[in-house]
Amino acid sequence: MSRPRALVVSGIRVRHDAISNIMCHQHRALTAAGWEVELVAHHDDGSGDGVRARTVPNAWVLLRDPAYLAADLVIFHFGIWYDLFNALTLPHPTGAVRVLHFHNVTPPELLAGETRRNAEAGLIQLGLASEVDVVWSDSPHNSEALVRFAEVDPASILTVPPALPDWGPPPPRPEATVGDPVRLVVVGRFAAAKGLDDLLDALAAAGPALTDAVRVVLAGSPANSDADYLEALRGRVRDDGLVGTVEIVTDPTDAELLELLCAADVFVSPSHHEGFCVPAAEALASGCRAVVTSAGALPDTVGDAAVVVAPRDPVALAAALADEVDQVLRCRAGEPAALAAEAARSERARRQVARFHPDAVAERVVAAAAEAIARRR
Repeated sequence: MSRPRALVVSGIRVRHDAISNIMCHQHRALTAAGWEVELVAHHDDGSGDGVRARTVPNAWVLLRDPAYLAADLVIFHFGIWYDLFNALTLPHPTGAVRVLHFHNVTPPELLAGETRRNAEAGLIQLGLASEVDVVWSDSPHNSEALVRFAEVDPASILTVPPALPDWGPPPPRPEATVGDPVRLVVVGRFAAAKGLDDLLDALAAAGPALTDAVRVVLAGSPANSDADYLEALRGRVRDDGLVGTVEIVTDPTDAELLELLCAADVFVSPSHHEGFCVPAAEALASGCRAVVTSAGALPDTVGDAAVVVAPRDPVALAAALADEVDQVLRCRAGEPAALAAEAARSERARRQVARFHPDAVAERVVAAAAEAIARRR
C-alpha cells in the first residue's frame, strides 16, 4: 500500500515566523507517521533545520504542480493574503482533501502600508474558506473570528494548536538576590500592533518605583518588523531616559532566545492583537511569570497561568507589572506565602503548556490528518 501524501502550503517559510514553524512541525509529525510530505511557498529564506519549502510563484502553477495533483491531503495555512491560496477557487483535479489551517488575520486598522492592504485583501480572500473540506484552527478565539469572516460551520472546526520548540530541558535559572533588578522580557515583531509603546507608557506612568527595579529586554527580528517603527522605538527609549532600563535585542538565535526567557522573571505581551502568541507559551514553559493583554487569543494561550489586563491601558499594565515585581522580590526573600503562590502558579503553567508539547501536538496533527483522509474515503 502506498504511503499517503500531504502537501503543506503557505505564503512564506522563514526563520522566526510562527506559521513557518507550524508548517515545519507538521512536516516532521506527518513524516514520522509514514506520510510523504512536501512544503511549498512563495518564498523560502533558506533557514531552518533541514525542512525547506519548494517555491511556487502563483496559484495557477500550483494547480498544475505534480505534487499538488498527487496529494491526498493539501493543508493551506492562512494568516494573511497570498496568491497560492487562490488555488481553492477551482476544485482539486484528483479529489484531494483540502484543509484550511487558520491562524487569524491581524485587523487591518492595526497595520499600515502594504501590510494593511494585504490584511484587507486577506479578509476578502477568506471567502474561499467555504471551498475547503476541513478547517483547523489554532485556538477557540481564532475559530470564533473565522466564523465571523467566512461561511464556516463552528461545529466543523478542529482546534490544532501550535507546538512549542523542542528545546529540551531549559537551562537553570540564574540566581538573583532581593537587590537585583527584576528581569522583564518581550518577544515578538517590532510593530505598533504589539503594544510596545503601551509598555513604555506603563514604565513612565509608574516612574522610578518601577523603572529602578526592573531591566527590560525587547527581543525580535527586524526582518519581520516595521523598520520605521523600530527606529522610532529606539529613539523613544533614548529620549525617555530609558537606555539603562530598556534594551532592544535584534535577531537572537534560538539558543539566545531560550537563554533570554530562562533568565527573565516576567514575560510581557502588551499586544493589541494575537492569533496565538507562541512566545507567551514558550515563556511559561521556561519558568517565567507572565503579564499579557486580553487581546485576541492571548487568554487562550496562557489560560489561568498568567495575569491578564486590558489592551491599550498603560495604567493597568503598570499596576500588574508592579504586583509581579513585588511577588518576584518576595519569592527571592523566601517569604512562605509568596513561595507557595509561585508553586501553584508553576503547576498551572505546567498544565497549560503541556497542551503545546511537540509530541502532543504531533499526535493531534497525525490524528486530524488521518480523520480528514477517512472522510475522503
